[in-house]
Amino acid sequence: MINSIQELIDTKLSGEPSFTYTYVQLAAQAAAILIAGFVLWRINAYLNNKRIANRRRNNFFETNYSKNWRK
Repeated sequence: MINSIQELIDTKLSGEPSFTYTYVQLAAQAAAILIAGFVLWRINAYLNNKRIANRRRNNFFETNYSKNWRK
């Protein structure tokens, strides 16, 4: 535990460029893409359900036999 803390302090004070800002940006972009994809998916599902509900039913297969075959 102490060695890992010492390593963090050494890398912070060594003067080498830090890539944490780049990693944070990459993680934020990935999260934004996931959230946007989820929102688009739900919008598409809503519109598809709305389209299916408004569709006219076809009466071709609704015969007397198909309605009463289990009786």
